Amino acid sequence: MELNETFGMMLFFSLFAVLGGAGVGAGLRQLLRRNMSGLFFLVWGAGFGGIPLVIGAATFLPQAKPIYFYTQLFMFIMPMIVVTLLPDEPLDASRDLGVAIGGAIMIMLGGMIILFTMQNGVGIFLVAGGFIALLGAAFLIYAAMGVLRGL
Repeated sequence: MELNETFGMMLFFSLFAVLGGAGVGAGLRQLLRRNMSGLFFLVWGAGFGGIPLVIGAATFLPQAKPIYFYTQLFMFIMPMIVVTLLPDEPLDASRDLGVAIGGAIMIMLGGMIILFTMQNGVGIFLVAGGFIALLGAAFLIYAAMGVLRGL
């Protein structure tokens, strides 16, 4: 797969989006705890993931392929949410951590299935992707409630 192909570009940009989203999540996590050292991660993550996101928007949207941009945006937002909600002591909340990571993976997988099959109309893959994504969202919300109860 060459990088000049649309799908290859989306995969390449998504690599930066995942790392940048995790950086933004780490910064938000510190800022929510009133620790100003999180500003570095907030700025770094926004730049590291945001610049490829803008390039992806400028590339994919004029080509009438918004699904690739939405996938890239999703790959930026999901790690941000997961890292923001991670507990401080993963060993103390290993059950919630596993549920959160599993839910995030299910949302990402279901979302990718939905984004790549919705052009073909409603079918079994679209329904299956929606079910996987909704189940993952329920797991992630359950884990987030457990983390918020611990605060």
